[in-house]
Amino acid sequence: MRRASVVIDTRDPNVYRESHIPNAVNIRDIFTYLSTRGSGGYVGLVRHFGKVLGAAGLKPTDRVVIYEDAMDNVMVNRVEGGLF
Repeated sequence: MRRASVVIDTRDPNVYRESHIPNAVNIRDIFTYLSTRGSGGYVGLVRHFGKVLGAAGLKPTDRVVIYEDAMDNVMVNRVEGGLF
């Protein structure tokens, strides 16, 4: 059975609204969230993204592709494993 793939677009929401990959989900936090003591460290990061990704409709079994376009460079990472 093939797992679903979800594209997460981390660009600014205004840029995302102008144009984005069809069916991509805009989650800016992946680009901006820092795991620091003030944000709960690693445990806080897992909690935060569990909520954010769940609210976006992602399931722990989904394959996630993270898209970021900055300074004319395109970075695409496939993230396996989970924050759920």
